[in-house]
Amino acid sequence: MLAAVFAVGLSMPAKALDGLPIETALLSPGTLEKALEGQASGLPAVLRPSDAQLYKRIFSLQTLGRWEAADREIAKLGDRSLMGHVLYQRYMHPTAYRSSYEELRSWLEKYADHPEASRVHSLALKRKPAGAKAPPGPVQGYLYGNGTEGSGMPERISIRNRAGKLVRDAGADQVLRQITALSRDGSPSAALKLLEGRLKGQIDTLPLALARGEIAAGYYLANRDDLALEQAALAVRQSGDSDKMAAWVAGLAAWRLGKFDTAGRYFELVALDDDVSGWTAAAGAYWASRVHLKLRRPAEATRWLARAATFPASFYGLLARRALGVETPANWSEPALGEADFRYLMEQPGGKRSLALIQLEMVELAEMELRKLYPRIEPERATAVLAVANRANMAGLALRLASRLQVATGERYKVGLFPMPQWEPPGGFIVDKALLFSIIRQESAFDVRAQSGSGARGLMQLMPSTARLMATDEEYAGDRSELFDPDLNLTLGQRYLQHLIGLEQLEGNLFWVVASYNAGPGNLGRWLKQVDYRDDPLLFIESIPSRETRNFVERVVANFWTYRMRMGQPSPSLDQVAAGQWPKYESLDEQARAAVAQTISVGR
Repeated sequence: MLAAVFAVGLSMPAKALDGLPIETALLSPGTLEKALEGQASGLPAVLRPSDAQLYKRIFSLQTLGRWEAADREIAKLGDRSLMGHVLYQRYMHPTAYRSSYEELRSWLEKYADHPEASRVHSLALKRKPAGAKAPPGPVQGYLYGNGTEGSGMPERISIRNRAGKLVRDAGADQVLRQITALSRDGSPSAALKLLEGRLKGQIDTLPLALARGEIAAGYYLANRDDLALEQAALAVRQSGDSDKMAAWVAGLAAWRLGKFDTAGRYFELVALDDDVSGWTAAAGAYWASRVHLKLRRPAEATRWLARAATFPASFYGLLARRALGVETPANWSEPALGEADFRYLMEQPGGKRSLALIQLEMVELAEMELRKLYPRIEPERATAVLAVANRANMAGLALRLASRLQVATGERYKVGLFPMPQWEPPGGFIVDKALLFSIIRQESAFDVRAQSGSGARGLMQLMPSTARLMATDEEYAGDRSELFDPDLNLTLGQRYLQHLIGLEQLEGNLFWVVASYNAGPGNLGRWLKQVDYRDDPLLFIESIPSRETRNFVERVVANFWTYRMRMGQPSPSLDQVAAGQWPKYESLDEQARAAVAQTISVGR
């Protein structure tokens, strides 16, 4: 992996290596088909087989610190387009080589467009002698980040401190923060007392209304539906119907109170707002449909289902389409990637280097090259980079690019939005890939180096304590950094998921399993006792006290249903939820089915 690629060095004198010419030959016309021969990735082999083998030996030798042997292989290279990476390995080796300032400055003069240039520049500045010429700076631009554009948190679930952003008075702002904290921590009455006592008449009506909406949500999560409806309705009025978060809470509280006409009005208010996300609008429309079904108004119920179905990428949009019997659009084709696209990439030094690194199976470093190149490419070539990322197993980059393209052009490249990397745990899959990838997409956005402030690490965001429970002593010794290893992370993550599926108290319930993965089965057990959800699967989700877990369940389950579609599999759990039933996890992958069935049998 990348760590192994970087943990190397060289021994040939730096100036001798640094002065070698760089080959920039392009694919000649008509050679693409030949270059593709034998390439599992479907990408061209830009290095001659002899050079590819030489580079592999060089990197392996340098990993072992065998400088002289590596130097002999370097001298045989015909294509030296990766010499920047070779020299980087030497100069930045953590133990076996100490680079001089002149070496670092010389590297920056030639390779400032490389993704590692910032690190080299930082070290060069530290080692610069007094009076020496300053090193060149790195070429700017890099596509940072993973996952989809924006927060990914629906307005109705993300109870944000929106009021505080509208208040400039520091004292009032502090009180608003206290109100939010109290409301979320189960003390809405204390929050209301602060609102009425400290803020009344001190701030504008809108931030006051938004703060009241926070309190209403707190009352709802505390099962105080009468007070939740009272405060939420007041917040909606005070905000001039603009606080859709409060309208959502009012709808849920009225539903639990049996005031279905009232609930319907608030859900429809959410559904018809053009300023909320499609995810939120679909939720409002779906619940409005549920209200009309309760009131025996099938035509109105169908009309609101149709409204929800116009947002097919959302949890409630998928449900609405299934309830209506409408197929969900599913174009899984990859963006076009023709010879002109390859030629364009080969004309960019970073593009050629990336393709060469892919050929060497150094995919993480190749991804860094594409991220460095992306801000400087022609906009019409963005889809070509997405296609390369998809073919080369760069799932995190594919998701990032597909999301950016959707925002910029409106095109939904679902093959990138829901990538299926060719990853497999060493012992094979014991949980369906659709569920595994659904969790990875939400937890880490396919970033193998993802880490959270709470200590979770890797693709499936495992906590070290959970990993230790699922691992043998030989598999995992407790070092958090080990969880960045995708093989280990996938192995232990799916093992934990299988454990949850088999727990007797979870009954194979998909919602409960996913909620437990996020919050733990202990929290789930407490919520099942405390939450007033009336044995209603959707009401249960919307009443989970943790807004993070509410969001997680809906996102992961929507991902799961979408991955089922991508794999051409049925979605019995989608049918069950659309019919008002609790969804059961059912293994459909041949490899995983026996393992899951055995786990459920043993657990019971």
